[in-house]
Amino acid sequence: MKRALFAALAAAVVFFVAEIALRIAGFTAPAPVWDYRLRISGELYGEPDPDLFWRLPNRKPDFRGPGLHVVCLADSVTVMDHGEGYPEDLPAAFAAAGFAEPVSVFNAGVPEYTAYQGRVYLEKELLGHDPNLVTVQFGVNDHWPAPGGVSDPDVRMPPMGRIALHRFLMRARVYQALRTMAAPRPVPEERKPPRVQPEAYVANLRRIVELSRAQNARVIFVVSPYLDRGWPWMAQHREYQQLTRETGARLSVPVVDVADRFLHAPELFLDPERDPIHFNREGGRIIARAIAETAIGMDGGT
Repeated sequence: MKRALFAALAAAVVFFVAEIALRIAGFTAPAPVWDYRLRISGELYGEPDPDLFWRLPNRKPDFRGPGLHVVCLADSVTVMDHGEGYPEDLPAAFAAAGFAEPVSVFNAGVPEYTAYQGRVYLEKELLGHDPNLVTVQFGVNDHWPAPGGVSDPDVRMPPMGRIALHRFLMRARVYQALRTMAAPRPVPEERKPPRVQPEAYVANLRRIVELSRAQNARVIFVVSPYLDRGWPWMAQHREYQQLTRETGARLSVPVVDVADRFLHAPELFLDPERDPIHFNREGGRIIARAIAETAIGMDGGT
């Protein structure tokens, strides 16, 4: 009994010393993709999801009454201003364009989402709320190198109980260190595939259109704009922009393409010196107006 007690005490001392040393050294291990934590402007927090990897909690459409019901599928560009973006400006944009019916909009933007996650989100949840119009803006995160070298369609979520245990243990630097040592050798950045391959990106856009049209919902694609600052990944971004345009043309889906308006307009971005992707509210209003005018013009109106 004394030996066991001494061994337990010795282990506790070793753990405590190692924990303090790792904290002093500033050691922090990266979390796996399924442990993504969201904390951006507006204090938006994410929680794990078995199908979507992560999601924003307590958010769902609340469509009531007649009128136009719009779901805006997107990544973080629609939630960077305290949880809001161009979806919140759409009702005013429709009214300004002469649309007389009430317009209800659900902002389905989630930070770091790809077209794969957007398609799953729409299929498993959002179409159940019977939207009349679905806007789709992805492409930025799709071409980003896949964490751990695993593209989105190949990510397998562990059970939620294991994730809860992992999050509890991740408070300890010793656990983080042990987990890091046991992890496979990291894949070099240049060998990582994109989170969503170009052909898979197109397939997800196509599926979004098929699912929406099956429920008599219109679809509008939005080309993700950027500020031209010569970043090395912009060639890939332009490729996915073009895929959005071409897929829209093949599927007869209207495409809102105001990307040229943003290319050399730093005044339309939240932090133009460091972030050439996240446009500010004025940039969002430009997109909202274009969406409203495009929607009203579809076959003579929505």
